[in-house]
Amino acid sequence: MVSWGYGGHHRTRVTGYYKGVVAIAAGRDHNLALREDGTVSSWGLNDGGQSTVPKGLSNVVAIAAGSSHSLALQADGHVVAWGLNKQGQTSIPPNLGRVVAIAAGHMHSVALLEDGTVMGWGDNSAGQITFPRT
Repeated sequence: MVSWGYGGHHRTRVTGYYKGVVAIAAGRDHNLALREDGTVSSWGLNDGGQSTVPKGLSNVVAIAAGSSHSLALQADGHVVAWGLNKQGQTSIPPNLGRVVAIAAGHMHSVALLEDGTVMGWGDNSAGQITFPRT
C-alpha cells in the first residue's frame, strides 16, 4: 500500500509499505488500513484521537473514516468507534442491532443492520441521519 498527497500533518507519509492490507479508508486528515488478520492500523492527524486504534481491537471485517473519527465493524456485528465525539458520532446507540456495513461522514456515522434497517447517529444539522420514509 502506498499513499501520497499533502503531508503537512504526516497525513500521507507512509514509511515503507504495509503488507497484508485488505481495505483502506481515508478521513479528512487520517487514514485507516484493515489487515488480513482482522487488525487495524492508522496514521495521520490525531487531534481528536481518530488515529489511536483502541487496544485489543480485533476480528475487524470493515472500517470507515469520518472527518475526525473512525469506525470498525467486527465479525460478530459489533461496531467500535473512536476519535472526536463533538456531535455524538462515536456514541454507538445502545439499541443498535447486528450490523453488516458501516459508513462515516463529517460528524455522523451510519450502520446497515442485518434486517435491512439503516441507523445513524451524530450530527443531523443537514438531515444526514434523518432517513426518508419509504
